[in-house]
Amino acid sequence: MPGPGQTLRYAVSACAVAGLKVTAPRRRLLELLAEPGVPQVVEPLIRKVADECGVHPVTMYRFVALLEEKGIVHRLMLRDHRAVVLACESLDYLICDRCGVVTRLLEPVGFREWQSVLTAETGYRLEHHWFEVSGICPGCQDAESSGQQLLNSNPCTTDHHAC
Repeated sequence: MPGPGQTLRYAVSACAVAGLKVTAPRRRLLELLAEPGVPQVVEPLIRKVADECGVHPVTMYRFVALLEEKGIVHRLMLRDHRAVVLACESLDYLICDRCGVVTRLLEPVGFREWQSVLTAETGYRLEHHWFEVSGICPGCQDAESSGQQLLNSNPCTTDHHAC
């Protein structure tokens, strides 16, 4: 799995191939996307770049739209919020329905075998996949069982590895 440096190099190279200029604010957005390796909600990401780089948020929204259009990022929804993740590798996630934390799955059990069956049954040559499962993380389960109220905050103290 590529590290943040390799992932950032992929993103900058993909922008160059797609004919997208990488200005300082655009590079900062790509840096932030490369760091965690998990999907990030677009609004706070754009706010952070706009604040740090002194650009209008609309400028960054347009860049994210271009990244989506060129296939440099994947778009998904996390708890009713638009999120993106760099498309440099196939990524698999567990998403908590309560606190919204995203946990990266390094290799889902049996997934390679399922891919082989899928390829054999459909004739497709698989190039990318996106595997997303939602549920309740251990921290939120603990909070639930102890009677804590879960109100728009993250009560979860679970170590979610790459989160």
